[in-house]
Amino acid sequence: MRIKSLWVSEYKNLKEIDLKFESNLITLLVGQNGLGKSNLIEILTMIFRDLDLLEIEEDYTSWSYSTDKGQFEFIINFECSNNDVIITIKKDFFEAKIKPLGIVQDYEVLSFSDFKKQRKLFLPKYVIGYYSGENKRIKELIEMHVQKEKKNQRDFHRRKTKPEQSLRKLFFAENFHSQLLLLTLAVYRKKLDYKDLIDNFFFEYLEIESVDKFDIRFNNPPSKYYRKLNKSADYFLENVTNRREGEEVENPFWNLKGKINLLLEILFNHHLANDSYLIYPNDGEDKRRFINEFLELKNTTIAGIQEEIYEKFPHPLDFFDALESSSVIEILNDIDITVKKAGLENPIKFSQLSEGQQQLLSVVGLILVTGKEDCLFLLDEPDTHINPKWQRNFAGLLREYNLNGNKSHIFLATHSPLLVQAYEDEDLFLFRRNGDEVIIDTENHQIKNWRIDQVLQSEYFQIENVRPPSLDDFMTKREEILSKVIVTEKDLKYLKDLDEEMGYLPSGETLNDFKTIRLLREVVSKIPKND
Repeated sequence: MRIKSLWVSEYKNLKEIDLKFESNLITLLVGQNGLGKSNLIEILTMIFRDLDLLEIEEDYTSWSYSTDKGQFEFIINFECSNNDVIITIKKDFFEAKIKPLGIVQDYEVLSFSDFKKQRKLFLPKYVIGYYSGENKRIKELIEMHVQKEKKNQRDFHRRKTKPEQSLRKLFFAENFHSQLLLLTLAVYRKKLDYKDLIDNFFFEYLEIESVDKFDIRFNNPPSKYYRKLNKSADYFLENVTNRREGEEVENPFWNLKGKINLLLEILFNHHLANDSYLIYPNDGEDKRRFINEFLELKNTTIAGIQEEIYEKFPHPLDFFDALESSSVIEILNDIDITVKKAGLENPIKFSQLSEGQQQLLSVVGLILVTGKEDCLFLLDEPDTHINPKWQRNFAGLLREYNLNGNKSHIFLATHSPLLVQAYEDEDLFLFRRNGDEVIIDTENHQIKNWRIDQVLQSEYFQIENVRPPSLDDFMTKREEILSKVIVTEKDLKYLKDLDEEMGYLPSGETLNDFKTIRLLREVVSKIPKND
């Protein structure tokens, strides 16, 4: 998956966007707050959301034009699944063109009905997003996919009318997903294809020596996901007891089916031999009215479940999807992972990891678990809690853990000068004001090999100087005196007093440095100039 070009008529403060993308993996979005970096991420979210969901041509041609509702016309050209695709949506006009990559031929124009039938072949398998903090707008944009997922789950578990779906196509991670991703990486740490990458990620960035066990608790789902007249804890306990005693009980876990039933079976079987599971009624512990009982599985060991998980869930994304689906249908009540960190004698809880480590887990975990699928990643300030050392190598980190090669395109909105300083082959787009308008500057601004202070003072960050603000007045006065033709004793005394008042100053900014600069200027001024 790689976006090659994008034209958009207007969206919020962005008008007549016309972008060309050269990078094979990462596009960096840089600019001051409020200039529209998140708006570009919203645009891409809406485009691929609706290319996946809308069912009739009028939904596109009438949807695209009404900019007062935050909608727009667009032309997008992207590569996906060995196809070169151009989609144009304007008022009363829809066109999809496609041709195979690497073959010299004209584009084939598809009718809308053909596009709808075949769109899974042309669109990315997943659009994966991450946003730091609360983003209500993104939540609104993806709500259609969340509701579609809930409907699919409801139809599958109650009637099994359609095949079970995998992870929803448009998926944005929230804070709680980082714990599910840690569990997924810990389980697949011994799997050959992932071992070295996960080991390195745990050791080098998270300082995790091992993740050996976890507690997990489930509750019964809302009635819309299963049909049972008797929903009491006693009924559930009887089902489980009969199963433990060797009787065939179909779908004993609240009649849930498919991947969620497989997940519950694996976890429950691990505790079956020693009766270490606990089933108990909800006596007001959880205020949600639909919850009748809990199934609690404490001290579940990673080593004890790995082989069966590899058999039932061959790919990390399959296991993560099962965990996430249990959250979607509201049966995952609580999870508590124990982590052994380097340098600490006693294990700690997941919640004791730093916010930066949890953020890194979410971003890198998402990239790792999607494996080699065609993916579009939309990352909105994924580096807010990450320390400067990691920020400096953040783009390299994404490249290192990306298994998809050129099947991925990563959009990354950032305020980090360290990330900008370290850019190599990425697209670097600067959002800046031009009069009353915001433009996206895609010119190749050469900052390769610049120092961080030079990057901060560049057009990307527009910081006038990199000294503490308390020195601004001093440095202004100093420059005024330095530029004088004649420097008086009074001027020198003034600078000396300021020097003593300010305390330690870095090299180049002390009174002695000032005198040296003045002397050099005087010497240079006496050198005869050639005509």
